Order: sequence, then structure tokens, then C-alpha cells
Amino acid sequence: MTDNAPHPERICQNCAHLRWLVALGMGLRCKHPANATTGIGMLVPSRKHTCPYFEPKQAEPPRSAETS
Repeated sequence: MTDNAPHPERICQNCAHLRWLVALGMGLRCKHPANATTGIGMLVPSRKHTCPYFEPKQAEPPRSAETS
């Protein structure tokens, strides 16, 4: 069996370590331990940026239409 699913482009926008803190005035931050030298993480210059610590995001399970 082969995996025919498209693989994400190796950019920060598709990385599991990217944190969107724009609404808090902190921009995009990388929370990978090697990049998080400060408590808030490394400032990502662009969502199209890439680094050697890229890890693809895990697929989120589908959400139920029911509300709790």
C-alpha cells in the first residue's frame, strides 16, 4: 500500500511548532525547543520561512456537527 496523500511544503505555515500570536501583538513564533531560546519562542520572519526543525502538523480529527 502506498501513501498518495500530498505531503506539505516544508515551510513554517505547515509546521507543528508554529504558534500564531498575532492577536496578542507577538507575531508568529516557533516553539521548537531548539528555537525557543526565550520563553516566547523565536520570531518567525514569514509563514513561508523554513528551518531544519520542520515537523508536519498532525491531521486533526473531523469535528462532530453536534454541540456539547
